[in-house]
Amino acid sequence: SDWVHGQFERAMEQDVLFSWAEAAALCMPRPVGLTMTIDALTEFKGRELSKRIAALSWFRSAQVLEWIECNAPTATITGEWGQLASLSNLTWDKAEKWLSQGRPLSLVALDSLDQFLHLPRHAPLIRSLRPTLRGVPGRTTILRALETQKLNDSAPRVVKKCDFLIENIEKIHIAD
Repeated sequence: SDWVHGQFERAMEQDVLFSWAEAAALCMPRPVGLTMTIDALTEFKGRELSKRIAALSWFRSAQVLEWIECNAPTATITGEWGQLASLSNLTWDKAEKWLSQGRPLSLVALDSLDQFLHLPRHAPLIRSLRPTLRGVPGRTTILRALETQKLNDSAPRVVKKCDFLIENIEKIHIAD
């Protein structure tokens, strides 16, 4: 723990926060490593932030979902945000809340639901950690929410993602 803590400045200088965070998640007390990683991300904005948020994935923490709510950009939501949410113990209640709130969080929710399909095109981290959506009362609940989302946001990206998720609803990994 002490050694990993001591490597933090070096990790920031060499732009290897992702690797440092993995070690921090494994070796340091949970709140310390997570807090240090969140604090490190405050110096980044926009695309630079999106490129680095995967460092939070190692903590698999619902606290990261709260961080996403406060830090998701209002424009240009990339798939990294959904990947992070799926690896941070996203529950159906949270996903449903984000869908109902509209952009940007609805886009994060849709991208995270896609990550629960465990497809070959997904990032190695997703394929390795295999996230599972928790707290789903049933697949029909997801179907209804996706249909509603298409009505509320008719942007091509949203409609295409909703249609794809509806088509593959049986393949979404749901915790029992």
